[in-house]
Amino acid sequence: MASSKQRLEQVLAAHAAWTDSMPTLVKELEGGLTNQNFLLTDNDSRYVLRLNSEVDAVWNIDRDIEHQIHSQAALAGLSEAVVYVDDDLGYRITRYRPGKTLSQKDFVEMDWLEVLGTLVADIHNLAGNSETINYASHCQHFLDQLDLNSTITDQLQHAIDTLTALLAGLDNQEYVCCHHDLGPYNVLASEGRLFALDWEYARTGFAAVDLAIVIDEHCLSKQQKKFMLDVYRISGGQISKRDLKIVRPVVDLFDVLWNCLYAQQHQKEIELALLKKKLVQLSKHVKKAHKLIR
Repeated sequence: MASSKQRLEQVLAAHAAWTDSMPTLVKELEGGLTNQNFLLTDNDSRYVLRLNSEVDAVWNIDRDIEHQIHSQAALAGLSEAVVYVDDDLGYRITRYRPGKTLSQKDFVEMDWLEVLGTLVADIHNLAGNSETINYASHCQHFLDQLDLNSTITDQLQHAIDTLTALLAGLDNQEYVCCHHDLGPYNVLASEGRLFALDWEYARTGFAAVDLAIVIDEHCLSKQQKKFMLDVYRISGGQISKRDLKIVRPVVDLFDVLWNCLYAQQHQKEIELALLKKKLVQLSKHVKKAHKLIR
């Protein structure tokens, strides 16, 4: 595989595809666990260059679907515009928008929770005509690549096997366009608005799963969770508290499997104590979800 420096040099050498002027590298941007992001500038504009992961298949990422949904979101004013995509060199260029992500400790600029609830609802109102995600298959893809001990593997496999039955127990759930990774690091606050970043896991899916991921990733309190749900409903969403409890195992599985795979891909030791703690939580949530659909 080419180094990130070599790939960056290749992108800059091919700049004529998206700008007339030779761009200058300003700095590498923070965030991006599977990709690398850089701030570039030319004579007139600033851009974000994202060097994609070179193992998209490992992460079950489809760049065509990502581009389709991201482009829809940009047209709707929910994300920055895509300037250029090169699948051969594995990069994409978007317009740079100054601001702060919600993950930054000094972020205090707005009543972000209300705006975030509206942003989620707006995403769900996009066309959503991409490939529909099968949550069980997605989780299975991750598990099949992991080298874990048999006991942990069996626990995760059992949880995955229950997903189809759990999701069938959702009432009046229609498939919608979902982001599936709208944590604080992927929400940018700029000029009194919120914009969604990083659409690589976006698919047509269940709104309840997407909202549950947002609630979990932002570590919302019980009161904040209620407020978020109220905002979402005012915006036209039909999710209930029961729906969120039923899909909770999906969120747990995404968290456990993704982090285990990330550690394995980067040759880091998996923290077994933390993993076992998360598996206990997963088991509890599976049991609670089963009770709700009986």
